[in-house]
Amino acid sequence: MHILQIDDDEDEFIFLQLAIKGMQDIKCSYANTIWNGIELLKTGLPNIVLLDINMPDVNGLECLRQIKLTENIAKIPVFVLSSSVTERCRAEAHKLGAAGCYVKPDSVTLLKKTIFGMLQKMAAGGET
Repeated sequence: MHILQIDDDEDEFIFLQLAIKGMQDIKCSYANTIWNGIELLKTGLPNIVLLDINMPDVNGLECLRQIKLTENIAKIPVFVLSSSVTERCRAEAHKLGAAGCYVKPDSVTLLKKTIFGMLQKMAAGGET
């Protein structure tokens, strides 16, 4: 299992690494800009993407739109994981093809549970 996190805050990636520590067969990569994330997606396909909404230059929802319009990466499940998930944002993300929307947990334990829930939903073929 390979997770790509696209987030402008590198501390969030450190948080993710702490959360997946001890989870078997999970590795993660990090992109600090949307454009770096899209390039990483094109070169090595992860199993899932964790995408922040509040990014400089380009909004995370625009990144989601670009991912879903790019043929060879469009089927990769993208989960919005952001500190500001509003109902409007959630509706737009689902409309654009997000597999789910989550507010960033404030603890490693909660992030681990969130990631585990995402993986379970993926395995079941459902949306969150």
